[in-house]
Amino acid sequence: MSPRNYPKTNWCLASAVSTFLALSAVANSVQGQELDRVAKYISDETSILIRIDPKALGELVGGDVESATDPEQTVLQLQLKKTLEILGNDPIWLVASVVRATPSVQIVLRDPDNKRIDQLKKLWDFPTRYQGGPEPPVIFRKLPESNSSAASRSTAWKELMSRNLTAGESTIQFGCLPPVHLYETYAELKPELPNYLGGGTVSLLTDGFKNLSGTFHLKTGQLTGTIDSASPEAAAAFASRATQLLASISSNRADNQNLARAISERFAQSTFQLAKNQIRWQVPADEQWQPAKLLRLALGSGTNRTATRRLRSLTLGILNYESANSQLPPPRGTNEPSGLSWRVHILPFLGQNELKLYKKFALDEPWDSRTNIKLLSEMPDIYHDYGSKLLAPANAKPGYTTVVAPISDNTIIGSPKRVTFGSISDGTSNTVLLVVVKNSLSVPWTAPQDYVFDRTNPAAGLKFTSGKVPVAWCDGSTDLLSSDNDNEAWLGSFEMNDGRVIRAK
Repeated sequence: MSPRNYPKTNWCLASAVSTFLALSAVANSVQGQELDRVAKYISDETSILIRIDPKALGELVGGDVESATDPEQTVLQLQLKKTLEILGNDPIWLVASVVRATPSVQIVLRDPDNKRIDQLKKLWDFPTRYQGGPEPPVIFRKLPESNSSAASRSTAWKELMSRNLTAGESTIQFGCLPPVHLYETYAELKPELPNYLGGGTVSLLTDGFKNLSGTFHLKTGQLTGTIDSASPEAAAAFASRATQLLASISSNRADNQNLARAISERFAQSTFQLAKNQIRWQVPADEQWQPAKLLRLALGSGTNRTATRRLRSLTLGILNYESANSQLPPPRGTNEPSGLSWRVHILPFLGQNELKLYKKFALDEPWDSRTNIKLLSEMPDIYHDYGSKLLAPANAKPGYTTVVAPISDNTIIGSPKRVTFGSISDGTSNTVLLVVVKNSLSVPWTAPQDYVFDRTNPAAGLKFTSGKVPVAWCDGSTDLLSSDNDNEAWLGSFEMNDGRVIRAK
């Protein structure tokens, strides 16, 4: 029987392996009695077990965010802080099965006063249903105060989770023990590994990777683990391909390429030592490689992608406005300047829902009139620069936006004169139309307010995330501009006819 590909089955095994090979979290040493109580929720389908010390959540928040009033702090950071307050000094266990048709995770924790679980559910807004089914993907369980009856594989889990333990703060202990039936299926079908894992027979994984256990120290950045193999030969074969497998999984399974690159570079430093049928895996300590930084990299890149996509849509709306009115917004003519932002005037060119909102405005009144001020709270999502509520500023004002135009007498939207494409002598592809500014510089979305930049430091107010800021050019294109640009480049890009035909990098 020739080898065959089974994409779904391969995906299941790859998911189980990659979940643990890409872990960036931490935990303290496990107490046997604690694991005995968790055993109540371990089944034959359980493939991942993680114990998270509360200090690990503190590391994810990051030590540079001092207070809840920090204008750059996100809802996610604030909620992690509140989670720490709810948990006190008690750890959290994650009991997961990733080889089922619908992967599930059980969050197990002490709840002595029967309040913690309800508080966490409300804080994180966990769903009560999943894909129309009766069971949500994440289930909270109360840790029994006394030992539970042992599950069928609890002895194997206890042995696995007791390895490689070192006392210390800010660590997560993890283990991966795929279900027996999964390997039996592979032994019978003999599928090939997918190309992104290097190809070859699946026995490289099924014989080379029987289980994994280890710890990750957040403060030092050191990751240590032990992999059991079926034989010394299988261990040697797996170890010879392990670095390639790690790099392939992180680069092919992560949507965030910046994060994938950081993980791949980190895994490239891995060392693997053979000890009979075991592989000792270690990623050396490096304080620069901290989960808080990786979290910001992951969330920051996602935020940049969302903001760039929305700027592109807004620019299209502005260009459509120009086609209909023979000038760029806001409206300019013999009458007084509009008391409403360009963000209001382009609503009819963004979609039907936005058109309905536009018809509610009193166009001859200022943004804060009795009629218009009521619409401040109805800001469309397109004026947010983040894609998730968790990434929103923790103290964001309702109806305020960071999506603005750079403003001076010589910019497209800031000019007091009527602006057409003919006014932009520096070229539409060289002139910035929209930018994203820091949360502290947000403005009411309906108000004719934008980013009045300092000519001696034009980029001072821009919101750089992972060293990049999203911008939209007047030709309809978008970019992520680097913080490395000098003042001359920023001025040349912001102003439309100053004679500096400079496009920031």
